[in-house]
Amino acid sequence: MSRADDAERARRKAHDLLSGVQRKDQERLAARDRLREAEALKTARLRELRLARDAAHKADKQSNGTPPVRGDR
Repeated sequence: MSRADDAERARRKAHDLLSGVQRKDQERLAARDRLREAEALKTARLRELRLARDAAHKADKQSNGTPPVRGDR
């Protein structure tokens, strides 16, 4: 074996290791993006529910003829 063969083998090994690390990084980033998207969807859904609940409470109070209490939504 020559030094050129050893150098080539070392270069290939380093390239393979780097490729593996880059692939794992991409997978990690993709997983993080999926989690962020899921949390954003959950937050939007909860916000819609809260707004609907608040609107229903407000409509109920107005239909009963009672003035809204300060601080109520």
